[in-house]
Amino acid sequence: MGELVDLPTPRSRWFVDARGRSLKATWHAEADLVVLSLWEGDRCIGTFQLPAGDAPQLMVLLARAVEEWAAHPPHAGAKHGAP
Repeated sequence: MGELVDLPTPRSRWFVDARGRSLKATWHAEADLVVLSLWEGDRCIGTFQLPAGDAPQLMVLLARAVEEWAAHPPHAGAKHGAP
């Protein structure tokens, strides 16, 4: 299979987990949506359309997770994202 190429853009970001799956978050201003797509290799296996109005709830969840993570850093050598 081909490799995903991450082209820098202010409207999208790629994230890769320890299993090799990728998540792409893309802002679609024309539709007021953030589209989250899940990828295995170069194949999209699912999408979710998050209305822009719901994005703050997700942002709060992520901010709290980062706050908790920063307060309790993982042990050296610990892997995150692994099942």
